[in-house]
Amino acid sequence: MTSGSAVESSLNDEAIAAAFRTYLETYFVLRNLPAALELFTESTSGFGTGADEAMFDAQSVAAVVERDMRQAPNEVRYTVTRQRVQRLSEDAGLAVAEVDLRTTISEQELRFKGLRVSVVYRRVGDEWRIEHQHTSLPTEVHGPDESYPVKELEERNAVLARLVGKRTAELHAALEEIRGLAAIDALTGTLNRFTVDERLAAELARAERHGHGFALILLDIDQFKAVNDLLGHIEGDRLLRTLARLVTERVRKSDVVGRWGGEEFVIICPETSLGNAAQLAEDIRLSVASYDFGIGRSCTISQGVTVNEAGDTVDSIFARADRAMYAAKRAGRNSVSLTPNRAPRA
Repeated sequence: MTSGSAVESSLNDEAIAAAFRTYLETYFVLRNLPAALELFTESTSGFGTGADEAMFDAQSVAAVVERDMRQAPNEVRYTVTRQRVQRLSEDAGLAVAEVDLRTTISEQELRFKGLRVSVVYRRVGDEWRIEHQHTSLPTEVHGPDESYPVKELEERNAVLARLVGKRTAELHAALEEIRGLAAIDALTGTLNRFTVDERLAAELARAERHGHGFALILLDIDQFKAVNDLLGHIEGDRLLRTLARLVTERVRKSDVVGRWGGEEFVIICPETSLGNAAQLAEDIRLSVASYDFGIGRSCTISQGVTVNEAGDTVDSIFARADRAMYAAKRAGRNSVSLTPNRAPRA
């Protein structure tokens, strides 16, 4: 802390000048809230530099002082450039000063010139305490060597906060997109096997907790290897994508469609009976069989349908659907088979 020019006061005013120095030290250098508030009278009032800093009672004074110290908690170095102290009466006095300030807020050094401070003192016993205070700071105009004034700094920080918030939202959206991509089969756009396993485990847990039944359909393209062998893998991939679209168009929004691997697809149908799932599978079968895939021949599918049972695991319910699907294959393909069918897989 540095001091400025000599105090323009008589010896009779020295007690008021000392009280004013104590205020500057306590408020600016020590940043001590309880000690600063002790310097005010119980009926104090005042005005600060902010638009909302009109203080008509001690409570509002305390609130503004507390906010100021919270927003600018670091030591404020000050230089008094002009000052006048005078006694107005036996129990009243006045201190008027211009003060230059320097401090650090948010790791940025700030300098302000010409803070204007007017303090009216009232003698309480042997002490001079602040009855009224008025501070003002030019916030529109500042010198070339000054940092941004407080209000401009607050606006800049608000802009930065909005930018950080926007950037955080963009990052969150990007992470969600990455998670989504990680769950998708790149070729068909349906869920991949890992994600299907997760959804199936979650549906089993929900069924266990709430007693909700669900169905599982396992779908396999008949003689798909012949398509790859005769027409090539590019045509085979196109067929898989088209089939995935046909299936997705016929299921409900609540149903889960995923590629299990190769030419096999899985459909999870929440809260669906065996009969309703079989009807869905038949509808899909007819749609695929009648569709022109542009490969010079028809394309058919075989499907196995099952529903959850008590104590099921991902492996056990899938094994039942798998057995049913192979039963459809053995029945001549292009068909739907329902579980239970516990014959071993061919």
